[in-house]
Order: sequence, then structure tokens, then C-alpha cells
Amino acid sequence: VLESASAAQALVCMPTHGRAGVSRLVFGSVAEDLIRRSSDPVLCVGPDVTDIFLPEETIEGLVCTDDSAATDAVLDGAARFARRVDATCSVVQIVGPDEDISLDGGPPPRPIRDRAEQHCRDSAQRLSAHGVSATSQVLPAGHAAASIVQHAQRNAFAFIVVGTVGRSGLARMTLGSVAAAIVRHASCPVLVVPAAVPQPQHDRP
Repeated sequence: VLESASAAQALVCMPTHGRAGVSRLVFGSVAEDLIRRSSDPVLCVGPDVTDIFLPEETIEGLVCTDDSAATDAVLDGAARFARRVDATCSVVQIVGPDEDISLDGGPPPRPIRDRAEQHCRDSAQRLSAHGVSATSQVLPAGHAAASIVQHAQRNAFAFIVVGTVGRSGLARMTLGSVAAAIVRHASCPVLVVPAAVPQPQHDRP
């Protein structure tokens, strides 16, 4: 599938489904393996999808970011997809209560929310620089996946963009829990962007 998509410069779109028990944390084996192996975004249609946008509709996507190294890949994938479907985007980040404290007696660091708002604004500006009209918003604390899914449904977003980080060992077999939960419960398609983050190098003895 990946070879065919690459040759045709096409976007891979895959259905996936929720499961019971421990396997609820993973996707169907084919979809998950595709995402794990792909260097390009994969559009996932989960079991709760009820809203599919039409070409003649005004389309807006929800782009989920954080302070991780995956953000660059997420923004790049979001920009490419948004341009394809002529969509605007809203960049969001989930934040909790300010917990920053000064341990050395100096001025306290910038509050978490201030940093998140600046990060969202910067991300929206990056999308705009790639030709995608974008706004930004910080969402209040809560379970990240549930907050994103509910926000997307309340505001009738046509799609969600979320990143997942490639990992080593057993964790390579599953996507991040937040990305998996969003795909499983979202009422719209989810663009999953593989964002491999370099692993720390350990000195050999």
C-alpha cells in the first residue's frame, strides 16, 4: 500500500475500529502497521465517524500541538493536507493549571498557559506562511483526547490532525494513547502524522 501511494503521490486513507479489553489501545493491525511504517500522514476513519465533509462545504480542521519534537511534522502534514482540500485550520493545545515555581529564588518562569498560547500563535503563523489561514486557541485542562474530540464535535471541524511519535521496543507496536483515543472516538476523520523523534544515543562501553 505504501509503495503504491508513494508512486502515485497519493494520501493513504484507512478505516480502523475500536476493540474491547486491552486491545482498545491499538488500531487494527493493518492500519497500525501502515502508520508505524509510513513517513507520510495517514487519514484514519474511526468507528465513530459520522461527519464527512463535502468539497463544496467550508472546511476547517483542528490541528493538535504540544511542546514536543513532533510539532514540526504535525504542522507540515496539516499544511499539506489543508492545501489539498482548501481548508482553514485552528491550532489548539491542552494545558493544565500553572505549576511553574521558582526553585532558586529568582523570578518565576512564564506560566504554562502563556507559553502554550505563544506556541499556538507561532504554530498558526507557520501554517499561514505555508498558505493556510489559521487561528489559535488554548483549551483548558482535562483528559487530552476527550477534550480534543469534544471540541472538534462542538465546533463541527471537518478533520483533526494529530501526531504520533515512533518509539523503540514494544512501544513501536502501538500509537500514542492520545492519538489512538482521538481516532477511536472522533466523529470526523483524523490525519495521523508519524513524527519519528531521534532517540538519545548511549555511549558504548
